[in-house]
Amino acid sequence: MVQLKRWYIAIALFFTMVLDGVLSQTFTRFLGNMNVACWLSIILITLIALSDAHNIANVWLCLVVGLVYDIYYVGVIGIYIVAFPLLCYCVQKIAKYIPELFITRLLVCLLGYIGVYLYLLLVLNIIGIIDISLFAIMRQLVESLVMCIILYILSYNLLLKLIVKYPFLNKQIFY
Repeated sequence: MVQLKRWYIAIALFFTMVLDGVLSQTFTRFLGNMNVACWLSIILITLIALSDAHNIANVWLCLVVGLVYDIYYVGVIGIYIVAFPLLCYCVQKIAKYIPELFITRLLVCLLGYIGVYLYLLLVLNIIGIIDISLFAIMRQLVESLVMCIILYILSYNLLLKLIVKYPFLNKQIFY
């Protein structure tokens, strides 16, 4: 059981990956023509990177989760396998400069949401999978940011307790 505790964050990330798809399908049916990106995974990755900024194993975990995310949702390997570790690495680098407050973590999470969303649109547009207007991009981005705020507020305490109590593999403390 002690060994399993080291992997709770990885299990939670895979659970949020599945939950992302379920929430997206549910809200698409519930809200009608609103295209909302429900990325609880990005919220968790951001909180992991902010709470455990010196653990490089988190970046490797995000790489594996990105690979599974690509295979499961997109079918094109290389989109999330770059986005998730890059998000984790960038947030880890800025974590030491921001205070550990609810609102600052929310702002970092929103910036991560915007960054991954724009990166995803750019790559999918270059590949030729999508062709979307600027108005549709802005509308979908605003709707997704509202959903991000709602998901963040609802899941913040639970995810933060999980991250602090059960860090991935070994938490590295630098004095």
